[in-house]
Amino acid sequence: MAWLEGGERAALQVSRLNLLRGTLTVTEQVSEVKGQVRIRPPKTAASRRQIALPRFLCDLLGEHMAGHPPVDGFVFASPNGELLRRTNFRRRTFLPAVRESVGEPMRFHDLRHTHVAMLIAQGEHPKVIQTRLGHSSIQVTLDLYGHLFEGLDEAAAARLDATFGSSRADQTRTKRDHGVIALASQRRENPR
Repeated sequence: MAWLEGGERAALQVSRLNLLRGTLTVTEQVSEVKGQVRIRPPKTAASRRQIALPRFLCDLLGEHMAGHPPVDGFVFASPNGELLRRTNFRRRTFLPAVRESVGEPMRFHDLRHTHVAMLIAQGEHPKVIQTRLGHSSIQVTLDLYGHLFEGLDEAAAARLDATFGSSRADQTRTKRDHGVIALASQRRENPR
């Protein structure tokens, strides 16, 4: 769920998940203002979205909820059953996991960038990426991640080459029949 913002993840409720259909609906986010944790609507209309989940993630979420029953309907909660606070989650869970795996420096938001890089490498359309991330426009997505689309122009040229080459191959395989008589072109007289 790396494509979700931290506040969107913290606000995820069981009622917003459909693990059988493989969907997650983002309709709120947790924000922390002056020490107060609040649930609010997402930043933009585009941030309210439904996202298709890969099967492996549905399985992992099902296992998580079986081992950690949702508290007040929230999929993720703190050890004492409260809404996740970004700073506590980062210090208690995220940074220890980073140190044991890839090492610092790594930000939680880097997971979102990795998700996008994987989608681009798989050839996903930028509009799909925009929707998954909840960007307000495709321009935002391309401005942030356009540099990852390197080589697409060369790939397009190679595909055009292949298309042209296959059409020329068909032309060269067609033998001219010298026994064919060409019809004389008929010129239409203009009746004016």
